Amino acid sequence: MFPLYETLEKRVVTKYPKFNDENESELIQHLENQWKSATAVISMLDEKNSKILYAIIYHHYTITQNKASKKIPYNGKLFESGCGVLFTAKNLPIKLQLIILEYLDALRS
Repeated sequence: MFPLYETLEKRVVTKYPKFNDENESELIQHLENQWKSATAVISMLDEKNSKILYAIIYHHYTITQNKASKKIPYNGKLFESGCGVLFTAKNLPIKLQLIILEYLDALRS
């Protein structure tokens, strides 16, 4: 159980009630615009919020794949310094992208 993830997921479902895997292409333009400002916010996250963001990503992976993994999900890459993981938005499921954007919006509020 991850209450923050569940809260964010509920917000996404409420905000995008018609969202499903079949119509996710309708959200792509919206997401591209949102990621432009989100990347700046992500680069400014402190260590605590960076870890929370990774926990959201990893949690989504484990519940959608019904398994945990020692590998970094969604083709994430470990920085050469060993501090942090780089994800490319296009490799993340649409629903996870929406959840991440909800989290970032909550941080800005």
